[in-house]
Amino acid sequence: MLAPIVGDAPCGPDLEYDEDFLQLQQCAAGRPEEQYGATVIAARAPDWARVEALGTALFARTKDLRVLAELAGAWVRAHGLPGYAQALRLAASLLSRYWDSVHPQLAIDDFSDPMPRVNALNALTCPQGAARFARDCLLIGALTVKEADAALEVRDTTGASDRLLHELRAAFDQGDATVRAAFDALDALADIRAIVRDKLGDEWSIEESAFEGALAHLRKSIGEAQVDASRKQPAPGATADGSPNAVALQAPSADASAWRTMQISSRADVDLGLEQMCRYFEQHEPSHPAPIFLRRAQRLLALNFYEIIRDIAPDSLHQLEMLSGRPADGERRLTEET
Repeated sequence: MLAPIVGDAPCGPDLEYDEDFLQLQQCAAGRPEEQYGATVIAARAPDWARVEALGTALFARTKDLRVLAELAGAWVRAHGLPGYAQALRLAASLLSRYWDSVHPQLAIDDFSDPMPRVNALNALTCPQGAARFARDCLLIGALTVKEADAALEVRDTTGASDRLLHELRAAFDQGDATVRAAFDALDALADIRAIVRDKLGDEWSIEESAFEGALAHLRKSIGEAQVDASRKQPAPGATADGSPNAVALQAPSADASAWRTMQISSRADVDLGLEQMCRYFEQHEPSHPAPIFLRRAQRLLALNFYEIIRDIAPDSLHQLEMLSGRPADGERRLTEET
């Protein structure tokens, strides 16, 4: 997909108004639910298989970042994090090799306007695009990028988050394709930003997504070593089209514990388990009411007896005070004794 199309026009013509280009955008957009009076037209999800077929065919005719943005959505849906990493690496390679000719071009009829190209790159990283799907992709075991990031936010003294860190580091050390692809995606985003900054200056910037923030947090948490600048070790399944490249990490000092099968040994572990349950329902059964009660249970974990009663049955506080022999202003004293 990086091979030039023709010698004097390596990126081919601009096909923005081509029938296949327009159909690609329609297939990727899907259709929201519509209602006309009593008639309801059901929503239609994007046809990602069709998007991949159309986008791949278009790339044989044109090198266009707008086409790649739609392909990225299809690849991440079909192939997970390696698919997203491949799209970002391909984008970085296109910018590096074909800066003057890749579409959208920087100048049309001698009028310079970088905005269309920057917008096309933002479509690769914005929260509404492929980055949103990538954040919900599995990273390790049953954990998504979003879930792993959330789990590491819970710092405890029992080692639950440390066990997850060790498992992630072990996955790097063992060459796990998905984990390494996730961090190659982060490297590719950094390369894209560096190229844009070098060519256009600091006034033009690429949006940062929650996916990128989550991966940056994970990288910082596991104490990653410097990225191998030469990237001589491609991840399994890498291709010349910009598939994930390897990154070097410090080897863990001890074997990783099985975080997913850890024993519940602390309140923090319970909180992590409840978070996992909530994430499941939010991702797979968003209409189910269970997360309402699970989130409430999470809030109650940090409370003492008096605070729990105040949260779940505030009208019972007066009766509780009567039974306990405490005055109405005795919350602080009862809290200290509970």
